Amino acid sequence: MSELKHLLEAVRPVALGPDEARIAHLRIDRWIDYPRAAAALETLEDLLSTPGRARMPCLLLHGASGMGKTMLIDKFVRAHKPRYDPRQGIEKRPIIAMQMPTTPSERRFYVKLLETLEAPCRPGERLTVLEHTALRLLRQLQPQVLVVDEVHHLLASTSLALLTNIVMAWNTHRLQTQLDARAREGKPPISNEWLARVSPAHHVHINFRGVFQFDFADYTQRLLSPRATRDHSAGAH
Repeated sequence: MSELKHLLEAVRPVALGPDEARIAHLRIDRWIDYPRAAAALETLEDLLSTPGRARMPCLLLHGASGMGKTMLIDKFVRAHKPRYDPRQGIEKRPIIAMQMPTTPSERRFYVKLLETLEAPCRPGERLTVLEHTALRLLRQLQPQVLVVDEVHHLLASTSLALLTNIVMAWNTHRLQTQLDARAREGKPPISNEWLARVSPAHHVHINFRGVFQFDFADYTQRLLSPRATRDHSAGAH
């Protein structure tokens, strides 16, 4: 293979193969690193290493369609594969990555989450049962990060509170995880009087009204085409 020294040794046999094999190899998804993606992965790693606490951080990864957001998440998930716990007979998953249903609702969200967890469920089951089953499985699997891809589908949702409910469900899971950890470590239990004051909803990052305030001028260049931006500036005079 002296004539293929310009190629990596691992791909030289592919280059010598039949046309069909080489074409198929070229069509495989591949990760190409670049600074913005590396920064996003570093931020995701930081989230993964965050110790459990009452107010867990959230991250919104935004980019134009086709920019590689899903591939970035896939790479993040591949770097942290599930591990089997022989003592409990459970596969622990540090990251759970799912897709938001195209027409989301609480029921469809929990059904999709259970499908991602490869758990049997009946889509027509009562919502309270689906929610209870999902939270019980999350406690068993002990994930550290929940990734919801295609979250823009919420814009088509008739339930404006869906995202808020998702965040509160995740907060409930994390709070229970901390209580279970204290019990395993033999620490004194937290009194019911204090637990009665703890709520997954009492946090500033939960937006009940769905109202967002920001300076539109900071995003004009990103949201409008160059021509529309010029017209907007001209109209301002």
